[in-house]
Amino acid sequence: MTKKFFLVLGLILIATGLLFYKQIRRALGITVTPNALPLIEFTSVNIPEGGFTPVLGNPGADITVVEFADFACGECKKIHYGLSDYIAKNPQKARLIWRGVPAGKWYAAGNTLSHQASYCADKQGKFWQFAAMAMSDKNNLTEAGLKKMAEGLNLNLVAWGRCANSEEAKQAVTANSDIAAGLGIRALPGIFINNRRINLDAQADIVEILKKFVEKE
Repeated sequence: MTKKFFLVLGLILIATGLLFYKQIRRALGITVTPNALPLIEFTSVNIPEGGFTPVLGNPGADITVVEFADFACGECKKIHYGLSDYIAKNPQKARLIWRGVPAGKWYAAGNTLSHQASYCADKQGKFWQFAAMAMSDKNNLTEAGLKKMAEGLNLNLVAWGRCANSEEAKQAVTANSDIAAGLGIRALPGIFINNRRINLDAQADIVEILKKFVEKE
């Protein structure tokens, strides 16, 4: 038998195998959907107003980063540090809008009180300092731990404590959670730059992505 015969036979076997595989998949109702998402979504979305939205950087900047994140989320901490460091060094080029979302909305452990506490720290002009402390130790987001942070920032503890357990603070945090759910965010952090969603993965460098947006302006 010639090499040509074996080559033709091999091609026939491969084609038959593929056809057989497709027939089995169809019979079992199995579908294969590509899971690769674009790093930057092509279309922009409307992010509703409302909720609790402290701003870092130039409020009038052309580049706006919206960050849905939780203090106890390790990946959120990594992304937040990168974004906040860049904006702190380039305050006129972009602004960062924080939207705190308790991770418990999707995961087993969440801490709504930490977000209410940060809302009340913002009332006294200390949100970003409070957020940095909260992210530095996710195991200390207890009521006692949060109070210790407030003391360390010299907040008015009476006003802060009353606010942290208020309906106003609860509604502000709930509004952010509802907005995140409405945008289809199922994992944190959720990042949008100029209303375009960034689909983060292990290889994505959020600072480099932000720089590209800045360079285009």
